[in-house]
Amino acid sequence: MFFAAFLGHPSYEPTWRGALQRHAAWLGLSAHPYTRTLGDGRVFAFGWASVSAPDADALVRDGGHRLVLIPLDTPTRDIALTDAPLRGFLTTATRLDVSLVTGDVQVAVPVMTLEKFYYARVADGWLLGNDLRILIRLAGLDLDERAVYAIFQYSSIPSPLSISRTVHRAVPGHILTLPADGSEARLRRSFRVGDLAGEWDGRDAGDYVAAAMDAAIARTQPPVAVHFSGGVDSALVAARLAALGRRDARLQRFTPGPSDPFHDLSPKMAAHLGLAFEEMYWNPSDIVPILESLAREYATPFADPAALPTLMLIRAMSRWPVQPTAVLTGTGAQSLFASGAKAAKFRRVYRVPRALRRLVGAAYPLGLWRSASRVGWFVGAVNKAASLPPEYAAAGGHSSLDGFAFHMPPRARRELEDVALAEIDALAGDAGLAERIAVSGVVRNALCQCGARPFDPLRRRGIRTVMPFTEPETVRAAFSLSWEQKCPNGVPKALLKELLARQLPREWVYVPKGRFLLPYHETFSHPETREFVRDVVLSPGNPVLALCEPKHVEEVFRRVETGRPVHVGVRPFAWAITFLSAWLDGLRRA
Repeated sequence: MFFAAFLGHPSYEPTWRGALQRHAAWLGLSAHPYTRTLGDGRVFAFGWASVSAPDADALVRDGGHRLVLIPLDTPTRDIALTDAPLRGFLTTATRLDVSLVTGDVQVAVPVMTLEKFYYARVADGWLLGNDLRILIRLAGLDLDERAVYAIFQYSSIPSPLSISRTVHRAVPGHILTLPADGSEARLRRSFRVGDLAGEWDGRDAGDYVAAAMDAAIARTQPPVAVHFSGGVDSALVAARLAALGRRDARLQRFTPGPSDPFHDLSPKMAAHLGLAFEEMYWNPSDIVPILESLAREYATPFADPAALPTLMLIRAMSRWPVQPTAVLTGTGAQSLFASGAKAAKFRRVYRVPRALRRLVGAAYPLGLWRSASRVGWFVGAVNKAASLPPEYAAAGGHSSLDGFAFHMPPRARRELEDVALAEIDALAGDAGLAERIAVSGVVRNALCQCGARPFDPLRRRGIRTVMPFTEPETVRAAFSLSWEQKCPNGVPKALLKELLARQLPREWVYVPKGRFLLPYHETFSHPETREFVRDVVLSPGNPVLALCEPKHVEEVFRRVETGRPVHVGVRPFAWAITFLSAWLDGLRRA
C-alpha cells in the first residue's frame, strides 16, 4: 500500500487524482482515491495505490469533525488509533489527524517504523504521503546534493532531507503539524529515549526477550516466509516460529553457490526446526532487469548492496502456489543487542583529535583505497572515523571516497553533518553513547537500509515486512536490559546466542559467521552490467555523476570489474552510485 494525500484548493484535486491514477498504473497497482470537503471549502483528498482495495473501515475513522487515518496497515495499527496521547514508541503505524473544520493536519510518525512519511508544499496546498515518488511527480525533482553525499557517506538519507529539495521527510518519533493558515510546518517530539525501556520483572533475560519476540510474531497471519541467512538473528526468528508451532513458515535463503561455507548448515537448521526451506542461487543474468526496475521497486533511494539478492528472493516468491502474508527478517538485532558493546572502543578512537584523524585518513582517498592490506584496512578505519559521527560509524557506516571519487564542498559537509547529528539528537536526546549508537543503528541501519531492502518491494505485492526485533515489545525489552546482560564479557549478542542454543545444537550457533558481501566482481564484470554502468552510471547526462569526479569513478568501476584489489569500503560506493543512478533514471523514464 502506497498512500498519498492533498490538502488545499479544490481546483488542484483533479491534478492530484490523475497523478495517483498514473502512479498506480506504473506500479502495476490500482488507485483508490477519496475526497472530503472541509468547512472552509478546501478539500482533503487521499488514497492508496495497492494490490486490492484497502479496508477503509479499519484504516479510517470519521468522527464528523475529525478524520483519523492510518496510511499503512501494520499489526499495531489499533494502538495508533486509540485516543490516548500519541507516543512514538508504542506502535509502528503512522497516524494522520485531519480537522475537517479548520484543515489542520497532524502526522504522528513512530520511532521504529519502516514507513517514511513525506510532505511538500505546492501553490494550492500541501502534498503528503509515504511514497516519495508521487510527491516528486507533483512537486518536481530538484536534486539535493546533501542527500546524494549522504547516500555515499551514510548509505541512507537522514530526515528531514529527501533526494529532492522540493520534498521533506517527517522526523521519526515526532508529530508533524501542517497548519491550515499556510505557515511553516512544525515538529514536536512524541517520546523520550528513556521511555523506550520496558519494566523488566527480574525473570531470566532470555525468557524475557523470547516472550517479547513471540508477542510480535504471534500477530502475523499464516502463511509466512523468513529471509534466512543461517546467522544468529534470522535463525532465532525461525526458532521462535517453530517454538510457537508455526509450521506455515517457509525459510528462504540466498546463496552465491556451493562455495558458501554455510551452504550445508542452513538446510540442517531448517530440518532441525521442522520448517520448509528454499535456497536461491546467484544468477548474474537477473542483475540488469533488477537495476532497470529499481525505481518501481523502491519508493526512495538508499544504498544497501544486499538489495540485489533480496529482490531475487522476493521475485522467486511469485512461483509459490500460495503467497505469504508477511516476510519476517532478523533485522535490528545487531543494533539492539550488539552495537552498544562498541561504545568503549569508539570513545577511544574519537578522543584522537579530528584534525589528526583526517590527516591519517587522507591517505585513503589518495591511494590506499586500492589496497586490501592491513595498512589499507587501518587507514580506511581512520578515514571513517574522520568522516562520520561515532553513532554512524559504529552503526555500520563505511569508509568514504570523498577526496577522490567526489569532493564534498565544505558547506555541504557541514550542513550534512549538522542534519545527521540533529536527527540523532532528536531521537536519542542526551542518552549515553551506547544508547545513541543503538538508537542510531536501529533507525538508520536497521530501518533505513537493511529493513528497506524488502519493505517497498513486498508492500508493492501486498505483503507485509515484519521485523520482530524492531517491534515495540522487543525494542522495549532490549532497552530495559543492561549491555552486560545483552553482551556479557563484551561478547556481542551473547544473550541471543544462548537463547538460540536452547533450540539448535550449540556448535551450529557458535560457528563463526561471515558478513554477507555482494559478489561485486561477478556483479560488475557481467557484460550486461558493464553496459548498464556505461550507459546509465557513467553517462554524461547522469545528474549524480555531475557531483563526482567522472574519471575517478570510472577507475573505481574498472578495478571492481576486473577483480583487482580494493579496500572493503570501496565496494559499497560502487553499489551506491549504481543504485542511485538507476533509481533516478527509472524515475525519469516513468
